[in-house]
Amino acid sequence: ILFRQEADKGAQFIQLCERADVPILFVQNVTGFMVGTRYEQGGIIKDGAKLINAVSNSTVPHLTIMVGASYGAGNYGMSGRAYDPRFVFTWPNHRIAVMGPEQLAGVLSIVRRTAAERAGQWLARFHTAAPRLGDAMDIRGKFSRFQQWTDRIMSFGQPLADKGARLFRELEAAVPAPGTVEYCAGHGSYIPEHVFLSGRRTAVIDLDEHDVADPGRDVAWFVVSLQRLALVHLGAFHALDGPARHFLESYLSAGSGGVTAHYPFYRALECLHRARRDLCKRVPPVRRWAEIMLDEGLRALSM
Repeated sequence: ILFRQEADKGAQFIQLCERADVPILFVQNVTGFMVGTRYEQGGIIKDGAKLINAVSNSTVPHLTIMVGASYGAGNYGMSGRAYDPRFVFTWPNHRIAVMGPEQLAGVLSIVRRTAAERAGQWLARFHTAAPRLGDAMDIRGKFSRFQQWTDRIMSFGQPLADKGARLFRELEAAVPAPGTVEYCAGHGSYIPEHVFLSGRRTAVIDLDEHDVADPGRDVAWFVVSLQRLALVHLGAFHALDGPARHFLESYLSAGSGGVTAHYPFYRALECLHRARRDLCKRVPPVRRWAEIMLDEGLRALSM
């Protein structure tokens, strides 16, 4: 890793070689410039730019040997191919990329965490401040519909039939009693795909299903939808549990504590819903995903 001191010293060394007309040998094994608020405030951007400027303006012959990593701007600071060195030799174990795997994982983790936290903050503000417009949700009145979902799941045979029937029975036993949680404005379809981040702004679409509902429903839908994205695109239901946790923590820190009362119920209900969609809305049906959703629903109600 190149820190500001190394970048500054490297720039001075290149300038001295340029003055003395001495060729420069670059041996690349660099993961890039150090990043972070403290290092940026310390001058890494200024000194890194000095190094790259010295390399780009140098006219003496450059010989570049790539023996290890060559990631990001470190490739430019060490006279990579973009600066047309006189000779380039690549060692068999050399690796070149815009960013190293560890750095990339760290950046993605930060991006996911920030996005999840902002989604939680937006929903908390919506539940707290949005006017209560639309019909009040009657969860007990919808159980005939949930029974139809279960019947469709059971038609796909074992082990889906037993798990679907068991999940429906446990949902019936866990249905929230009226008046146990104060209802608030409900989004009705709050999922990651409906949240857009632009600078400091958070925009949310698809409010046509808004109602007055238990806040736990919107929270559960978002978390299950996020985990579904992990299952479909990353191959593991719990691969995005970190961002899901950050979403919940951000939502709860905004003062919306009543969500925890019935969150497991709505989480399990959404798992039943997604299992039905995996079997009835996909061609061909994806039985493995449906079984995972049923297992997660049963696990939510058992905790």
